[in-house]
Amino acid sequence: MRKATILFLSYIFALVINAQDNLSALMPYPNSVVQGNGFFAVSKQTSVSVNSPGLDFAASMLKDAVKNQMRITLGQTSDKGTIQLLIDNNIQGDEHYILNISSKGISIKGKTAGAVLYGVITLNQLMLGDAANTPYKRIRSVTIDDEPAMSFRALMLEPARNFIPVKDVKSYIDQMLKFKYNTLQIHLTDDQGWRVEIKSHPKLTEIGAFRNPKKDAGAPHNGFYTQEDLREIVRYAAQRNIQVIPEIDIPGHTVAMLAAYPDLRCDIMKDSIFDINKTTNMMLSAANPKVYKVLDDVIREVSSIFPSKTIHLGGDESAIESNWAKSPENLELMRKHNYTKPEQLMNVFFGNVLTSVRKHGMKAILWCELDNIRMPANEYLFDYQADVTLVT
Repeated sequence: MRKATILFLSYIFALVINAQDNLSALMPYPNSVVQGNGFFAVSKQTSVSVNSPGLDFAASMLKDAVKNQMRITLGQTSDKGTIQLLIDNNIQGDEHYILNISSKGISIKGKTAGAVLYGVITLNQLMLGDAANTPYKRIRSVTIDDEPAMSFRALMLEPARNFIPVKDVKSYIDQMLKFKYNTLQIHLTDDQGWRVEIKSHPKLTEIGAFRNPKKDAGAPHNGFYTQEDLREIVRYAAQRNIQVIPEIDIPGHTVAMLAAYPDLRCDIMKDSIFDINKTTNMMLSAANPKVYKVLDDVIREVSSIFPSKTIHLGGDESAIESNWAKSPENLELMRKHNYTKPEQLMNVFFGNVLTSVRKHGMKAILWCELDNIRMPANEYLFDYQADVTLVT
């Protein structure tokens, strides 16, 4: 009986090992996978070569992957290595790569460093999934030809409400790379916190970044990114083929901003006490010229930090009925434009803000907002301009 049990368990173990083939950890699954015959044997004599200095980071990632999974430290050579990372301008598509593994060696080709890096990520997944060969320092022969189906693959990070230190943002970016995401939207401002340094308006962070009155309380309530912090995040992400898009949420979700600069509030709120920890549903005034001057400064400084030249401006969940609809200065602005509904002031507000966006060489994204939060909804909240990208 004991012998039969051992044989049965051995059989089950063999099935499990075989199920863990070299493709089992591929995510997302590549467009084309052609299995080959044989294996590439990794040894201390295996070396890595690149044909462009821009591939040094991909080479470093590859060497780390092999060291972690096979306990072998690969060397790098200026000659042709047994593992070659190659920029190939004949390949079409900026994120298109071709990974070839044979008994003679490994090559990863792509038009850009980002494409080659994706090939390295796929190679790492092949080793990770192949429990039958990786422990024996073998990589099964295969040819993979892959390109992302979607050019814009984004995740969002939310440090506005709960601050996230730079090191944790970088850790999140590392996880994004594993699954070949290429865009990080970072939500920098909301009622609960203003998290980006604006040098021309320092109170935005001096007041708006500290939800807890104890200044040394730290994350998640308190904290902000200096402009150099954000540039470091941008550099770190770019090395991993990820662009960073900032979100500055306006005209609602602005309690932190209005606590710092009360003269930007609607006239009916000028003397109200704002608590960044509790107050919600307040808006910037659409009728106050100071609002547009401050936002122009914000957009100007943000444009110098983020090379993506794209900025998300929110535009959602604004409590218009309790702000603009009750504000004498905004009701007067409605009459001036012959508007019949206060939400039409969004046309004035974003008309001014988008002028700044264009002036500073950026493009805008807005949340797509309808005239009712829940169905039935009949139309857009306001007239979105043609050069605005709507997302939902």
